[in-house]
Amino acid sequence: MTLFQSHSFAKHEKGFVYRLLIRLLRETRGQNLAEYALLLVLIALAATASIQELACHVNCAYEVAGKALAKGKNPPGQSVSCNKKC
Repeated sequence: MTLFQSHSFAKHEKGFVYRLLIRLLRETRGQNLAEYALLLVLIALAATASIQELACHVNCAYEVAGKALAKGKNPPGQSVSCNKKC
């Protein structure tokens, strides 16, 4: 007889690991946290992509304004374009 078998809780803990695994598979409280984490990552990726796109367009606007100021006043109807590919 081992020390574990001679202890009083050994008789009550038969199938403890099996019951624990079943309970973990059925329990859904932890899934909510994982879903929120995945949603947060998705939102962060979308925000990063949109901010980079916005930054490129703002940079082009400043470039166009700088070119217009450097040349002087542009004639009406003449546009100055940005060289960057956004």
